[in-house]
Amino acid sequence: KYLAAFSDGIGLIPPTPSAAQMTENYKDGGPLAVFFDLSKAQALVRPVTPGYVVQAKVFTKALADIANGADVADTLDAAVDEIDADIESNGGYGHR
Repeated sequence: KYLAAFSDGIGLIPPTPSAAQMTENYKDGGPLAVFFDLSKAQALVRPVTPGYVVQAKVFTKALADIANGADVADTLDAAVDEIDADIESNGGYGHR
């Protein structure tokens, strides 16, 4: 019910078929039902990625630094070094 209420409140596509059926827009025959069907057919859940949290943080900071005028190549090289160091310090996250 929460997911359906959330979808009805802000218009996002509900994440489950049962939630979609409880909404005004995404239930069978609803005006946006086609979008639920499209997302179900095309959307993929990102697999769990060891190190993702660190990688995302480093990449976000690099993009912000570049947006604020930092040298692109130097900033991205530093980001790669930081990510590589994290992977190394965690034993390759089991992938060697």
